[in-house]
Amino acid sequence: MNWLAHVFLSELKIDFQIGNYLADPLKGKLWDSTSDDMRRAIKTHITIDSFTDTHKTVSKSKSRLREKGLLKPVIIDLTYDYLLTPLTNKP
Repeated sequence: MNWLAHVFLSELKIDFQIGNYLADPLKGKLWDSTSDDMRRAIKTHITIDSFTDTHKTVSKSKSRLREKGLLKPVIIDLTYDYLLTPLTNKP
């Protein structure tokens, strides 16, 4: 799933947002002093990914790209991020 969506679906706590955003690059490898909010965020990130990866809308989006190979998920993520951008510009 796209990173902007992970931040958008986060709790309004900085550790939670950072954990939800960085879960993929961290690959679940945390340090001893990791906050509980960050640990919960990484679990939330995995749950969100699992939901979206199996969602029929995401599958339909990928099928529309036909044979675009490895870039298919990236294109979908960037498109969904683009569509979420207006939602993040709240006053």
